[in-house]
Amino acid sequence: MKKSVVNKNVLQIICGVLMFLSFFTAWVYNGGLSYYKPTEFIFLEEAPFLFKTLSVLPLLGLTAIYLGYIRRYSYGLNLVCSLVCSVSMWSVYNEYFTNEESTLIAHTGFYMAGLALVVSLASIVIMRKEMREEAGNQE
Repeated sequence: MKKSVVNKNVLQIICGVLMFLSFFTAWVYNGGLSYYKPTEFIFLEEAPFLFKTLSVLPLLGLTAIYLGYIRRYSYGLNLVCSLVCSVSMWSVYNEYFTNEESTLIAHTGFYMAGLALVVSLASIVIMRKEMREEAGNQE
């Protein structure tokens, strides 16, 4: 039982680190030296409202790291992290990658957010599995 709690917390820390770092790395590559970071997406005047979810990534990342470090797993935080990562990735994908004549390519930050989403969902699945096992043991 103790080992799985450590695994959940480690997954929460990994998710937080990936979310935090993805905010400061490029999400879109335009060839040459043209990279677009989330900080540029947020401050565009014509940017869709969903781009504003990118501004929450570092705060959620630091919160996940801190709670994982003090060994306090937060199921709700992981749900929010999954939601923010998926909405952020979906908004960037719809804005930049769905156009047929677009030459833009996803870059490191986009993949980091995707990996953070996978890690967060994995920790949610582990938590649900443990909750079912505990409910089975109490009967």
